[in-house]
Amino acid sequence: FAREHAERKRLTYVAITRARRSLVLVGVPGSPRSGSAWKTLSTHLDDADLASTLTHREDARALLAEATEAAALAALAAPAREPPSLPTGAAYYIPARSPARTISLAVTPLSVFAECPRRFRLRHLVGLDEPVASGQLDLFGAELAPELPEAVDDEPGPLARYRPESPAHRVLERWPLSRFGSPTNPIEVAARLTAEGFLGGPAEAQRLAEGIAAFLSSPFALSIREDSSSILREEQFVLSIPSPGAGRTPPRTLTLRGSIDLLIERKSGLIDIIDYKLCRARADLAPYAFSLRCYALAVARRAPGRPVRAGVLYLGSSPEPAILRGGTSDGSIAPADLDRFEQDLAALAHRYADARHAERFDPVQPEACRRLGCGFLNSCHPDKKFKLQG
Repeated sequence: FAREHAERKRLTYVAITRARRSLVLVGVPGSPRSGSAWKTLSTHLDDADLASTLTHREDARALLAEATEAAALAALAAPAREPPSLPTGAAYYIPARSPARTISLAVTPLSVFAECPRRFRLRHLVGLDEPVASGQLDLFGAELAPELPEAVDDEPGPLARYRPESPAHRVLERWPLSRFGSPTNPIEVAARLTAEGFLGGPAEAQRLAEGIAAFLSSPFALSIREDSSSILREEQFVLSIPSPGAGRTPPRTLTLRGSIDLLIERKSGLIDIIDYKLCRARADLAPYAFSLRCYALAVARRAPGRPVRAGVLYLGSSPEPAILRGGTSDGSIAPADLDRFEQDLAALAHRYADARHAERFDPVQPEACRRLGCGFLNSCHPDKKFKLQG
């Protein structure tokens, strides 16, 4: 809960300090809600430190009345406008379905679209930083609801200035392979995190360094060094998936791109895909299943006939990865499952093209929003606003 409350304070600070010329704070009648920024401001307006920064006060009612009257007079004085002329020549034809033939996307945005088109639009098209849990877009609202599920936000939106996982990824990418499986001092890891630009506090840096050191010292890391014919880190890929057309829907190609944190080719022929996460271990891998299957499909198409496993390494809790259930004895994903997933991606390409063409991004049901831990819940479903306790 403390982290969510700190995130709310950060968002409020950014909103209040971002104004270039003027800052207008609009309150509502009645007592402010407990824990809201509006209550804090209104309570301390007469404090000496804050009062000295207020250079001018206006009655909002007078300002609104003056603005309304001025707008009405301006409308009466404005000359009548001629109606716009109709275009001449050939009429511009807007096709009912998207004519796009190539859909190019990264794995993370496509996974967000697959879960909720509206969330995809807000995060990746509009560029909004998603509020944590139930923080929503109401910066002057009440405290965050601790009972809501934690937001799955390992990949922040495009406007995020800092990603705490990036320094950790760079440390793991540059750690000598010859030292995998050897005892690792967290102090050395913490120093490398600092050198890579980690901006968290000392306690956060220590916890992360201890998690990374535990992984690098683990039997799993030793198996990577001793039982691998090839090890690739931050391996980028581009996967092309044909999407056949039907009726008025043209054939398309989905070009999917991404980066695999750790790719291990075992001497037995098995290929392991590991995705690093800084959060604590989850009950299941459902939030990451889409991305893991995308990675597995890309590797399987690159290495036909070889079994592929995919899993998540939670650096915040366990040195051993959690493997996605693949339905085979060695834990690899069955080829038939990958074929079905490829067909699902082909169909998803058409849905994405139509959504972009029509600019229609429908939200999912509130229950699904809560399951996803989406921070836009109250913005998309204002009529079913989540009730905070207290």
